[in-house]
Amino acid sequence: MEQETNFDVIVLGTSLTESIVAGALSRAGKKVLHLDDNEFYGGSYASFDIKSLLRFFHQGSCNKEKEEDIKCLFKQYSNVSINISAPLLEDPKDGGNRPEDGGGSVVPNTEQTRDMELAADGGPAGSTEAPANVEGEGRRAETSVPTARDAARNKLLELADKDAEGFTLLRNLCAPSLSDEPLLNLLRAPDCDISLLSNASLLCGFLRDTRKFNLELSPKLLFCRGPLVELLVSSGVGRYLEFKALEQVYLRWEGAFEKVPGSKEDVFSSQSVTLLEKRRLMKFLNMALGSEEQSTLIDGYEDRPFIDFLASQNLGPRLSSVILNAIALILDPVTANTISTKEGLSLAQRHLQSLGRWGKTAFLVGLYGLGSELAQAFCRLSAVYGGVYMLNFEQLEWRMSTENQPIRVKDKDGIEYTANHLVTSPIYSNVLGEIGCDVEYTSHTFWRGIAIMDAPIHQGTSLDMTIFPPGASGNKQGVVVFQQSWETAACPKPYHVVYLCTQGGSKEDLQHVLEALQSKSEGTAPTALLSVLYEDTVKQPSKVWPLDNVAVCSPASSPVDFEEAAVMAKEVFERICPEGEFLPTVPDPEELA
Repeated sequence: MEQETNFDVIVLGTSLTESIVAGALSRAGKKVLHLDDNEFYGGSYASFDIKSLLRFFHQGSCNKEKEEDIKCLFKQYSNVSINISAPLLEDPKDGGNRPEDGGGSVVPNTEQTRDMELAADGGPAGSTEAPANVEGEGRRAETSVPTARDAARNKLLELADKDAEGFTLLRNLCAPSLSDEPLLNLLRAPDCDISLLSNASLLCGFLRDTRKFNLELSPKLLFCRGPLVELLVSSGVGRYLEFKALEQVYLRWEGAFEKVPGSKEDVFSSQSVTLLEKRRLMKFLNMALGSEEQSTLIDGYEDRPFIDFLASQNLGPRLSSVILNAIALILDPVTANTISTKEGLSLAQRHLQSLGRWGKTAFLVGLYGLGSELAQAFCRLSAVYGGVYMLNFEQLEWRMSTENQPIRVKDKDGIEYTANHLVTSPIYSNVLGEIGCDVEYTSHTFWRGIAIMDAPIHQGTSLDMTIFPPGASGNKQGVVVFQQSWETAACPKPYHVVYLCTQGGSKEDLQHVLEALQSKSEGTAPTALLSVLYEDTVKQPSKVWPLDNVAVCSPASSPVDFEEAAVMAKEVFERICPEGEFLPTVPDPEELA
C-alpha cells in the first residue's frame, strides 16, 4: 500500500491545544498528519513513570552542551535540582544508634523494614524460635536475621544485575562522581556511608516500582464547569477518561491552613470566622454569582483595583485573601494589586459556578496524569477519523517556497510530506525559521516542583489544592500546591505526590513552601523523600497567525487550569475550517440503545 504524503494540515506537537485541533480537524473530514519529535504524547503536559521522569531531566541537563542533540521540549526546562532525603536505615538490634551512624534515633524506612522482616527459615521477624525440626521437637536452632544494610545491599545488587540502565541512573543521582563498578564496591563495603546506602536503597525501591508512578511535568486541574469540560461531555471524548473530584482547597494563612468554603454550609460551619464575617462573605459570594444586583454594588468600582472593592465590603485581610487568592486564583502580587474589579469578579465567578457539580470543590483531578490523558484522548479521536501519527519524528528539512504555498517536511528517510496548513507548538520555533516565518516571543517563567512524600500534607484528604499567597511562608510570589496519591494512580501506597508551581517566582519560593509543608504543627509532619525542582520557560508567540496558513498555538498561562487550550483550539479550527462544526455533539450510546 502506497504511503500517503499529501495532507490538508500538519500538526506539530502533541500538547493539549494541538491535540484538540487535530481531533477537531479529523472529525471535520480534514486529512491530518500529526508529528512529534518525542516518543510520548502530551508535550509539556506529559506524564512519566518515575524512572522515565528522572531520566528525562537528567538527560536534558546532561545534553545542554550538545545543542544540536537536544529535543525541542528539553530546551523548555533548566536549572533542574534533584534531592533525595531517605530516613537512615535502622537495624532492630540497636535501633539505629550505631556510633558510626552518628547516633540518635532515626525513623525506620518502612520498605526496608518490610524486606528485613523475613527470618532465614521463614519464622516471624525478630524471632529466634526455629520452625518444626525433624531432629527433635522443641529444639532451638539459630537463625540469621539480615540487617537493614544487608537487605539494602541485596536490593541494589539485584538492580545492578537486572536493570543496568536503572542502576546507572541511580548512580548518577546518588554518587555522580563514581562509575557503576566503584559504586558497587563501595555499597558492598561494611563501612559504607549510611546516608549513601539509605538514599540509594530508597531510590532503588522507587525504580523497582517505577510503573506505579504517573508524574506530570505541568499538572493542572479541570473546572467542573468550563469550556474544556463541556467540550469533553459534548464531544464524547470524556467517556474514555477517568476523574476524581478534588476533595478540599486550603489557604495558608498566618502559619496555619484554612479550609476554603465550597458551599453555604461550609461558610456557616467554619469556626475561624465570626458570624458577622460569615454574613459579609455570603453577601459577596451571592453577588459574585449574580444572585444579587451586581451592577449596584460595584458601581464606581468596575475599573478600580479589585482589592479596593474587597476593602469596601469590610471583609478583612483573611477573607479578602480567600477571595483574591483561593477563589479568583490571583497569585501574582502585582496582578493582585492592579487587576480591575470587573476582571476579578469574572475570575471569582468562574470558580463559584463550578462548585457543587461533581463534588464539594470546583475541580476535577484526572487519573494517570490529566494533561497527558486529555491530549491522548483527542489524538485517539483524530486517529479514529483518519489522522496519521508519527512520534519520535526526525525532521530533516522544512520548506515553503513562497508565502501561503504548501508546507513541505522531509524525514530522515527522504520522504517528503506536504500540507496546506501548519499548526505548531511554540517550542518548534526552529521550524518556523526554516520556512521563513518570523515570530517574536515573550518568555514566561514558572518554577515547578515534584515531591514524593511519606505521608499526606493534610490529615483526612489526599486529593487537594493548597494556596500559599505571597509572603505566606517566606515566598515572594504566590505558590499553588496540588496533592495526589494512589487514588489517582500518581504513586503507590503509602506515598503521596505533591506538585508545586509559582509563576514568575523563584526556586527559593518553592523551597520555603516545601519546608512549610514539612513542619506542620498539627499531626505528624510529612517528609519529602525525593524532590525535583526545575525552571519551566514558556514561549508566548506575539501572534497566533504569523502567516495565513501557519498557526502558532499559545500555551495555557494559568498555573491551575487548562481552559485556555479549548478556547484557542476552537479559534484555530474555525480559521482553517470555517465551514465545519467544532467537535459536534455526539449522541449518548445509552440513548441510542
